[in-house]
Amino acid sequence: MTNQVQKLLHSCKDDFEKGPGMKWLGYSQDMWTSRNTDGALGLSLTFITREMIPVRLAAALVKMNGSHSSACVADKLVEICSSRFNIDLPNSAVGGGSDTASAARAMQSVLNVEQDDCTMHVVSLILAYTIGMKENYRTTTKIDNDGKEVKIQCIVTPGGPFPFGAETCKFLRDLSNYFSSSPIRKEEFQKLKKSFILPMQTIKNPGETRVSSHVTLLQTAMMNYFALTVYSIKTDDEVFKNLWAKYNSDCRWKVCGELN
Repeated sequence: MTNQVQKLLHSCKDDFEKGPGMKWLGYSQDMWTSRNTDGALGLSLTFITREMIPVRLAAALVKMNGSHSSACVADKLVEICSSRFNIDLPNSAVGGGSDTASAARAMQSVLNVEQDDCTMHVVSLILAYTIGMKENYRTTTKIDNDGKEVKIQCIVTPGGPFPFGAETCKFLRDLSNYFSSSPIRKEEFQKLKKSFILPMQTIKNPGETRVSSHVTLLQTAMMNYFALTVYSIKTDDEVFKNLWAKYNSDCRWKVCGELN
């Protein structure tokens, strides 16, 4: 950490803690598993100086292979802030940002600070609900005609699902599978793109487990839009013609761009 940032941090700490005694610090944290299976913990600190200059500090990136419970992660963050910056995190932090995992959100409760969901994860969740990867259910109970208690699940996702978006992604996956399942089709499609001097990028379908997988699908499908249009005119394969006729529309490709 540079001397300038160190001075700003301690100056802000002195202004608030020795003066009005207010909480003044914000932080965000995340945990993930690296390629060599080591657990990694990242921490950043955010504060505003007396001159109203916003500062965001990359505070730590450390290995953490022990328990990833909210209490253990909270203890580790407190230790880092104390040893590196002489900051009492629970008494200085007004809010903490994290992803929307229950353990991460619970950590803010351990430290008794306000929870702020990571904006990237909020966007990710919006997309996940939009394209049908997630549904938010609520379980209620009622008494049936025989006097028995039965459980009923109903969708309570704010705004409701967007079936057209989910159907669009299914259409793109079907296009990807159409070519990937047949070397002959794939070769014909590549030859067509080469003859029109088009990108040789295939339509990638990494799977449905993550939003980023759908983004890859959307991007690579859009790169192939012109080639797909030409292929639909030139091919005699009724399977592709039926698929293209059933799903292809300007609205659908517009949605591809908006979701992407």
